This record gives sequence, C-alpha cells and structure tokens, in this order.
Amino acid sequence: MLPLRNILHSFRSLNHPSGYPLSRWNHRSYFFSTFVMVCILDLSILAFSISTLSLSWALPNPGEPTVRPSVVPPRAPQNNLTSPPASSPKLAPPPPKPASSSSTCKSVRVRKEWRTLSYEQQADYIKSIKCLVRLPSKLLGPSYRRWDDFEYVHCDLRKRLHTRPLFLPWHRYFTFVHEKILREECGFRGTVPYWNWTLDHKNITHSPVWSSDPVVGFGSNGSFFGPGSDPDDLDAGVVTDGAFARFPIYYPGRMMLQRNFHLDPPFAIPGYYLGSQW
Repeated sequence: MLPLRNILHSFRSLNHPSGYPLSRWNHRSYFFSTFVMVCILDLSILAFSISTLSLSWALPNPGEPTVRPSVVPPRAPQNNLTSPPASSPKLAPPPPKPASSSSTCKSVRVRKEWRTLSYEQQADYIKSIKCLVRLPSKLLGPSYRRWDDFEYVHCDLRKRLHTRPLFLPWHRYFTFVHEKILREECGFRGTVPYWNWTLDHKNITHSPVWSSDPVVGFGSNGSFFGPGSDPDDLDAGVVTDGAFARFPIYYPGRMMLQRNFHLDPPFAIPGYYLGSQW
C-alpha cells in the first residue's frame, strides 16, 4: 500500500495538472481535496477489514472438525381466520341468517285506515273509546276519567314533543299504549285505526270520518252555539250528532266537544286549540 503522503501527492497532481507548487494553490481547495481523500481512504480500509472479518468467520479452521449448525425448520404461517392461537381473542360469530317465513312473528297487528273497516269493526272501536270514558282516572284523581289520562299526558308534553325529533317515535308509542289499554281494560279486539286524510284533500269536510251515524260516526260540523259552548272564543259550535254528540271534555277545561270547519284566519284549522275543535 502506498504511503499516505504519496497518495496525497498523486491526488494533488491529478487535480492540478499545471504542477504548481503547494504554495501557489488555493488553500481552500487543498484542504477540501485532502479531506475528501482521507475519507475515501478510511472507507476503503474499513470495507477491507469488514470483508476480511466476514471471510474468516465463514471459513472453518482447518484444525477443527466441521460442525454443522442444527437446522430448525421454519414454522408454517398461521392463518388467524382458520386456526387462531390460543392467546388470541375469539372471533365474533357469523351474523344470523334472515328469518324464514316459518320463523316470523305471529303476533303482528296491522293498523287499517278507517274507511276500510267493516261497520262492526268501526262500532267495536267506538265502543271501546266510550268504555274509557266510564272508567276512573289513574293519574288525575276521582273527578276525572281514564280517557282524561290520555288527554292530560298529551297536553302536558306537547311543547316538549311537537316540532322536535321525538315527535314521531313518541306518538307511535303513545298510540301503542292507547291500543294496549283499550284491549286490556275494555276488551277491544282490533287495532287503533288511522285516518288517511290525503284521500280527502279536495274537500276534507266531506270525509266519511265526519259521519253523523250515532254508532260509528265522529259527528259533523258544530251546530249549537250557546252559553259555555265556546270557552276558547274560536267561534266553534258543539257537535250535536254522531257517536260523540255533546261529548263532555274535562281536561284541560270543562267544555263539550266543539267543531267549526269555517274558522277565520289564523285559526282556520280545525283542532287548533288543544284538540278541542275536533
């Protein structure tokens, strides 16, 4: 191996062909070139040492017997989906299969639109409503009726439920409880019907719901205007026909069932005042 001085001299000659003496060199270039050459030399020595060390470690000593290291066969990769280790958490069970027709619920009750019910079914519903009027209240005291319990709950919670996200789910539950009590306390055999008022959108006052039939009708427009007939000053008249003619209302105030299909704005909506106009 050439001495370090000769290597530096050769490097200087290669990078400075004019052969100027060292004193005429730019000192910065000289020191930079020297630094780079030293780094190259050190890296070469280090690489040679590492390669020699690796070779001596790999080759056995001629005076010693050759000993082959024991070979451990590699473990087969485990599939966590088929054979999870004992310490791994158990996988969730597969989702249940869709219920077949033989395993569906057999106690589902279907609500029906009012005009699709038979006369007997309509009469059964009206009869169960009047049954609640005869039963004592369980919320308001002895001077009120079971029917008034529903008016009380709905009126008391109306501001917290109407125009809010709970409007639909709460009223569905309210209807379910109403139907449950009709069946359990009054022997009602059907489901609470609904009124599809979109079928009467051309003239809602002509809907068959407002029938004057004394057994199944909800009564027509109010006709009696007398003392105490209009406590809310909405120019409504007492309903005098149908199954709920002169029906007494106890909550929120003492009055009779009123109705007026021809209110002046802004009250031109039947049922505007706490439902009393219906």
